[in-house]
Amino acid sequence: MNEHYPRRTGWIVLKFGGTSVANVRNWPEIARTVEAHLRAGQHPLLVLSALAGTTNRLHALIESWEAGQPTQPHIDHIESLHQTWCQEIGLLGNHLIGQGLDAIKANLVGSKPGMPLPAPTKAKIMSTGEWLSTQMAAAWLQQTGLPTAWVDARELLHTKSQAQHSQAYLSAECDFSPNPSLRSRYEALGPTVLVTQGFLAANAQGETALLGRGGSDTSASYLASIFSADRLEIWTDVPGIFTSNPQAFPDARLLLNLDYDEAERLAAMGARVLHPRCIGPVREHQIPLHIRCTQDPELPTTVIGHSAEAAFEGVKAVLSRSQLGYGEMRAQRPGDPQFVTRSLAGLEAHDIAWDHMAFSQEHLRFTIDPTLNPLEPEEREALERHFQHFAEGQIRWNKASLSLVGKSLRNRLPEISPLMEVMQGQKVYMVSNTPEDMDLTLVLDSQEIKDVTARVHDSLLAQNLPDHVFGPAWSDLKSLPVPVRVAV
Repeated sequence: MNEHYPRRTGWIVLKFGGTSVANVRNWPEIARTVEAHLRAGQHPLLVLSALAGTTNRLHALIESWEAGQPTQPHIDHIESLHQTWCQEIGLLGNHLIGQGLDAIKANLVGSKPGMPLPAPTKAKIMSTGEWLSTQMAAAWLQQTGLPTAWVDARELLHTKSQAQHSQAYLSAECDFSPNPSLRSRYEALGPTVLVTQGFLAANAQGETALLGRGGSDTSASYLASIFSADRLEIWTDVPGIFTSNPQAFPDARLLLNLDYDEAERLAAMGARVLHPRCIGPVREHQIPLHIRCTQDPELPTTVIGHSAEAAFEGVKAVLSRSQLGYGEMRAQRPGDPQFVTRSLAGLEAHDIAWDHMAFSQEHLRFTIDPTLNPLEPEEREALERHFQHFAEGQIRWNKASLSLVGKSLRNRLPEISPLMEVMQGQKVYMVSNTPEDMDLTLVLDSQEIKDVTARVHDSLLAQNLPDHVFGPAWSDLKSLPVPVRVAV
């Protein structure tokens, strides 16, 4: 069928998350979307997550193995999930499912139940979900008549670090320099839909390395930069970034335009539509990023780039996160001039990116986001032992953060003063304002966070907002009829 499509050299990268991939009703729309790009003379590159629920099951399988408990129930669940997908979409995929499950079992050979698995083994097991989803998706797209090729992400993405600690296998970073020769190699295939895995790469030894939970966004951004793509599209179950979590707060409004820095800060502070690490590569190479709704592509969207419409000063969102690590340390020796230096060195030695920090010569407070720094229990213990040599205190892993995100917040203190009234009676462990003045963050107890977030959002973002910046509310978008589409 390749002769039916024009030959050009523009690339567009489309990432579909686990919920989008798992719902077979989405796939006719996905096929239409990629075919439209082919007919427009573009090279579509699909980056797919595992089917929703698969990664959690694989993680549970690893935990069961390390606890000496049966793993077969997890394997059976994964098999059933993928068999159901194949049956519903009309694909004979049992041989692919069998290969994926055999790979899981093979990776456990040589390991002893009840003992911790090495990080390289964990990475290989956790990557199975993306292998299955992309193999099945590529087979189905071929079945519909679209020219499709599956390519292993480990041939496209390579990690930077030469280290062998667990973070290098479970939360790696990749080189994303434009690669004209790689681009030319795949352009030589002609008009073809490329399908590859999100979430994983290869290290210098050729081993599987993961990009951290939620890292498929980062994979897509890396690939957009490597292929010098015209655009990156992140497809998910909402059409963009909202002023707060739309699932919890239906009155949250869609943010229509954001610059790269705002989007990165929003993602880091709790807008989980995007992984914060996905912004850097597209910002460096000036690639626009669009967030699209898989169920209804006609909805308005968030567009991230350099735009005059994004130039709005003030609060754009009120976001929260739970289960943060919160460290509170005091120097054992009063006036210790090395206290802060040694503290930072400890975080760096464990390859941990702290989130917010406040310190004086003898006191230090900081937060760690486990979703961005997946730490094994023994790594948490090692970090705490490091501090015990020169500090008193502890790291608690049950705190939450409330963040106001926007621009020039220090110049807008009268506008955000209602925050003070809402916070009366709340225990606040730390207040942080970044040097870029793009967020004001308070660390609180987790059990209070949902109620506090709702009250602060209502007090700051309920009315008198410019429509060119703040789009429709999620409740209004949900009430729109979803178009009925004919299956491919």
